[in-house]
Amino acid sequence: MKRILILAMALLLCVGFVACGQIEDANGEEETGLAVITKDELLESNSSSKVGYVRTQINNTLTLKVNQFSGVEAVDSISVSNGTERLTFSVQSTLNSGNLYIYVRHDGRIVGEFTPGQKDSLTLEQPAPGKYELCIAGESASFELSATMQKQ
Repeated sequence: MKRILILAMALLLCVGFVACGQIEDANGEEETGLAVITKDELLESNSSSKVGYVRTQINNTLTLKVNQFSGVEAVDSISVSNGTERLTFSVQSTLNSGNLYIYVRHDGRIVGEFTPGQKDSLTLEQPAPGKYELCIAGESASFELSATMQKQ
């Protein structure tokens, strides 16, 4: 009986891992842009599948290390009110494989983007009030990301 229970648990775990819906890299290893995820999904979705995901946040710095990521996810956000003079995002990433898109979403629009594999920053002067989300979209992406958000 004990053996059957252990076997059933192992089978359920295997089925669970198979069900993790990774989106295949459809445009090849040389092309790192998204091939399957649509713009509508970038603006509305918050659904992803992750394998080997480590997230740390120390003070103002978010760090992600992901072995395999597919889907769209807002990884951090910051709220801005009237009178905020400047909003700055700093992102450094390393793309090991797959497709990755890093961007800032606000009020149903993409207001900034970052090039995977580089150190980049975005400053929004007199940003409109509301919630700004730092988002990632990936198709079988393996990557590391470090990001900070500051308002002044």
